[in-house]
Amino acid sequence: MNKCKKIVIVLLCCMLTFAWTAPLTTEAATITDVKSSNSKYTAVKWAVDNGIMETYPGGKFQTHKLVTEQQLLTMIANLDDNYSYSYSSDMIYNYYSELNIPLNSNRYANVSRGQFARIFAALNGLDLSEPQAVQYLYLNEITTGTTGKKTYNDYQPNKNITRGDIAVFFYRIAKQGGIASEGLTGTATGKDNSQITLPVNFMSNGTVEFENNNDNNHNDWSNNPKVNNEVQNIEITNPEITANGVDSTLITIDLKDSYGNEISEEESLQFKVTSKAGAKISSSSNSSSGQSIYAYSDGGVLSVYVTAPKLTKTIKDTITFELVNNDEAKYASYKGKKFEATLRYVPKAELRITYDIYDPENPEYAGGNVDSGVKPTNLPDDMEPGKITIVEVDPDDQTFYGKQGSDSDKSIDYANAELRIANKEISPWLFEQIALINYNTTVQYSLNSEGRPVYNFHTEDVIKTDYKLSISSPVSEIVLFLIEFIPEDEEDISLYLYDSVKAIRAIYNSLSSFEQKNLQNNFKDAISKLEDAEAVVDSLKKNQDLANRPDDKEKYTKVIVSLVAPGGKIITDYRGKVRINYNGVSGDFEFTTNTKDYVTNTGHAGAAVAYFDSVIYGETEVTAELLPYDSEDNSYKKSLKDLYNQEVKETIFANQQFKENSCSREVEVGFVVDQSGSMKKNDPTNHVSTKTKQLIETIDAKHNSAVRFNTKGILEKSGSAEVVSSADIFKASNIKGGTNIASGIDIALSNFTSSTTTSKSIILVSDGVTTERQINQVIQKAKNNNVKIYTVAVGKQADTKFSSLKQIADETGGQFFHISQIEKLHDVYENIAEAILCEDYDSDNFCTSPDSIFDDAEVEIRRTNVTMTATINTNCDNVDKVIAQFNSVYGNYQFDLIDRGQNIYRATQSVSKFQNFNLYEDVEFLAYDENGNLIGSKTVEIQ
Repeated sequence: MNKCKKIVIVLLCCMLTFAWTAPLTTEAATITDVKSSNSKYTAVKWAVDNGIMETYPGGKFQTHKLVTEQQLLTMIANLDDNYSYSYSSDMIYNYYSELNIPLNSNRYANVSRGQFARIFAALNGLDLSEPQAVQYLYLNEITTGTTGKKTYNDYQPNKNITRGDIAVFFYRIAKQGGIASEGLTGTATGKDNSQITLPVNFMSNGTVEFENNNDNNHNDWSNNPKVNNEVQNIEITNPEITANGVDSTLITIDLKDSYGNEISEEESLQFKVTSKAGAKISSSSNSSSGQSIYAYSDGGVLSVYVTAPKLTKTIKDTITFELVNNDEAKYASYKGKKFEATLRYVPKAELRITYDIYDPENPEYAGGNVDSGVKPTNLPDDMEPGKITIVEVDPDDQTFYGKQGSDSDKSIDYANAELRIANKEISPWLFEQIALINYNTTVQYSLNSEGRPVYNFHTEDVIKTDYKLSISSPVSEIVLFLIEFIPEDEEDISLYLYDSVKAIRAIYNSLSSFEQKNLQNNFKDAISKLEDAEAVVDSLKKNQDLANRPDDKEKYTKVIVSLVAPGGKIITDYRGKVRINYNGVSGDFEFTTNTKDYVTNTGHAGAAVAYFDSVIYGETEVTAELLPYDSEDNSYKKSLKDLYNQEVKETIFANQQFKENSCSREVEVGFVVDQSGSMKKNDPTNHVSTKTKQLIETIDAKHNSAVRFNTKGILEKSGSAEVVSSADIFKASNIKGGTNIASGIDIALSNFTSSTTTSKSIILVSDGVTTERQINQVIQKAKNNNVKIYTVAVGKQADTKFSSLKQIADETGGQFFHISQIEKLHDVYENIAEAILCEDYDSDNFCTSPDSIFDDAEVEIRRTNVTMTATINTNCDNVDKVIAQFNSVYGNYQFDLIDRGQNIYRATQSVSKFQNFNLYEDVEFLAYDENGNLIGSKTVEIQ
């Protein structure tokens, strides 16, 4: 094997590969001779907006004008991922001639529809004669023919292709992933005809009947995403996951209706999703989880998470999706049809890393991913969900004696159950107090989504006092009722009451501003009692945290490493050591036995714990390596053998604190957050919620409104910054359904005050689009009320639809931002806060951080080429040059990337250029400004 072939194999085995999809977003364009009612309008507008085709003077497109070969190749080059050279006709012809694309000898001759079919096949590496090439177009749904017969003659292969035809074909090609030219190894002669079977009647004037292979498609959608109208693609983030009861994978399905039309972003379809192997399925569209759930799509995107069961043997699982409760004609083909995806669960030994961060200057938002564990709670023996009468309470054992009907009393554990009053969460101590003063009261018993018991008091059963509220409010009555349990003397308030006081405060914060004001006016002493008690427990908690701080560290990053046996059980009696390295500091740490206390959430089950005297904000990396362990106890040597001397890496993310405001003025701000189902993919930990609460505190506006939206917009809270930021807003359980941006904005616009002296702004975070008509309406409303809207697009540029968000910001005088990683939201929010409070915005300021420049950096290996692609953040207009740098034992090897427009830089090089280099494990993408200064970098690791 020669060196060239060796390097191809090395790169194919080692590099992270990513696929770029031609953008389907559209900017505003004026086309004067194609009406919006024209069937080709969408494709024509897309082709013009994305620079694939140009208009003639006066904005005319001229759909019936014929296309020359030179024009066609230029259009192809604009769409081709692998073309990264100049757009001179000679360069384009040289490139595609070397790929043996079947071309005419006259570049100014018109191109027939049949020749286009052969060219498209050749670009995809298939040498086909004209009939087979036309069938290839049918199979890939690039064409439907002229009358629907789907025969060779119905395609009209001898007719010259028009600009309208080519716009439609390119639009369909782009939606399937675009073009990444492979070409042919020799002159086109039809050598691959045997790969395409021509249907019966294909060469006659009859109608072709295509076979329906839906029953056999399983998880092959991603390889052939256009096999039918409904399912366009099934994407599985990781088709093989560890069978430990923790690891999960995301399954995303792209859907269309039965006619092949896009499904509106505002629409949501219900699917029954089932795991054949009994894995846990969850969805952002539904708070429930189990081996069979109902999930809702976000427009044409359906997403679910599958968590592997705990297993000691490898098994395969089939996840099925079936549309339910929908009788609309446009979804008729879904009836009786199930779509399937296949997963594999593999038991493995694991070295699991979690972390916790403490910083007294940023105590609430610093970060961490420590799981307190599943709290063991016994279900009531032989009791069905329904009412239970509490006969007696034992606070020492945290049990109560209860009965149903004429049954005898049973002892029931409530220590780690979910305890509520009128569906408002309370603490075990409050539960005890309520039960102790209400002899033979009842609770409603049910199970939550985790299978834990829920005991819920009804207010009419336990609240006897008449509070004589001037405005009747059941929740206000609950607040006053619970406050009575707080000791009168502050000296009697201990840290034991922390959860109880905080629970009452949370219920109070859930009230509207009007209800809170009503309580403050009519029950001033009670509210003061609550506020004083909260100040006491906060102080006690702070002192406890200080006392528990190891080695008097002012701040620290705590790393916890656990050993997990195949099957998911945490090993609690391992006596060996693990080497942990963080921020340049390395040490060997012993595993301890089980110290977990599930009641107080302290200790760790069989873990090695290391404290590092530093906090690094942003993303950092920690590594752990299990060290060889010589002992007479050989019980774990076999099961852990694959872990020894293997370095495990984990990313640590510390949430930054906002810098102090440099300006102050009276402002009102609406915080509008997308909580549609698709946001779960871009923000799995609901980081937007944490960061937005932090931003509300930072801006400290005079009036704030928190609005979430999915299929419709909902006002969650309004009022002062303290009231809104401390409320339970933007909850993860609400992330579900479609995307109706306009509804969210409209609600925020309606919740500003009538003040003419305050500056009014909206901050919108989303990953989707909405209908143009609705967007235009809210834009006009914002402009009429002098409201600026700052928009933040979340997600990879290829997946996120920018046009609506950019239009909203541009037309209202706000700013548009894009982030590919949700962790970069901090930098955007700091810039927006500066813009709102200082009435000033410097776009270059956002791009001064090296990790803000790149949205993505990708390397893709083809048969003969290596393609390097960098996507620059849309806000960064200070980038003049981008380089891809390969590191090797012989030094650095650099390639200049060419600006392809749409913030895409790309270069394609022959694999043979790498044959003399022994590459290291990563590739660096470097961005420079016009003065040659390095302003950004991103590393793609070679694994």
